Amino acid sequence: MSIGDLLPVSFFEVAFLATWLLLPVLVWRADVEAYVFGLIVIYMCIRTIRRRRRTLLPVTGKAVLVSGCDSGFGHMVAKKLDDLGYKVFAGCLSVDGPGAATLKESSSANFHIVHLDVTSDISVREVGQYVRDNIGDAKLWALVNNAGVYGHGDVELCSLETYQRLTDVNLFGMIRVTQELLPLLRQSQGRVVTMSSINGRFPWPSTSAYNATKYGLECVSDCLRLEMTKFGVRVALVEPAMFGGSTDIHSPQNETYTREYMRTQIDTIIHLKKRLNAKSPDAVIDAVVDAVSSSEPQYRYVVHGGPFQIDPLAVFGQIYPYLPEWLSDWMICRATGHNSLQMLGGDAFGHPGPESVGQKQE
Repeated sequence: MSIGDLLPVSFFEVAFLATWLLLPVLVWRADVEAYVFGLIVIYMCIRTIRRRRRTLLPVTGKAVLVSGCDSGFGHMVAKKLDDLGYKVFAGCLSVDGPGAATLKESSSANFHIVHLDVTSDISVREVGQYVRDNIGDAKLWALVNNAGVYGHGDVELCSLETYQRLTDVNLFGMIRVTQELLPLLRQSQGRVVTMSSINGRFPWPSTSAYNATKYGLECVSDCLRLEMTKFGVRVALVEPAMFGGSTDIHSPQNETYTREYMRTQIDTIIHLKKRLNAKSPDAVIDAVVDAVSSSEPQYRYVVHGGPFQIDPLAVFGQIYPYLPEWLSDWMICRATGHNSLQMLGGDAFGHPGPESVGQKQE
């Protein structure tokens, strides 16, 4: 047993960062360069040892339920797991839709498409019973909580219905499905894999409804991981960064917010999707598969996206807890333009200009 088995990698990452911060105190020593070099070597050795210990477990006799398979990550994860040989229960909101039809055409005999509305207690119970009735000799090895929706808009502009809708699907839906299937997962000592987001680590303007649900997912999953330790059930979070998704700009509700402001919000989203999103979702799919199949799944998979080798949002999400609020607020507002009233298109006090939402043009 290595020291890496006793302490999580995050411990070494924090220790590594702390040591770097203490370097100015050690500058007076003549062997600083050797010390830094040795620290880097030890750190990389620890990471390598931990990664090489992880192996893929056999898939024989194992079943996985994936929610949100109509499109996106859930659709691709379900296909990937089926290709690997798992018995897959793919939860689709519309079993007659194009997503379900595509899965039917390309799946094996062990692939089951089930109607799953994560906001409905009845639907979730029916899916749970369907799994019990059709799992056969296999065991439910993993639950992949993927179902989710996105909403965009400032706190003042988002209706309570928007907050409620996102919470019902993204947070309560995950809890509802997990509670239904935990008895089966305890029997198999399997795992719960939840699709979160890097947005669950830090705030971002105009995404409060969405981010709030991801913050909640992070907390629920962390608590669940601690509670399931005694049962041998592993719990993992997957946190994609720049991989994009659907957007939803809601109707304006206050004349302070001009058409120019709303146009700026839309243009920002379009710019991010075109310039900063990853070209392929494969990294996210691989992270989910690893969480399902690995002998030593990570607690969190921060998945770097975007067109660069390093995803700035992913890096920011990892260092955010260590930044003072004044600095992180400045960085976010600077990046999004929320540090100036000019984006409102009115005067310096935010009063609406001639293009104000709700005002008639003469």
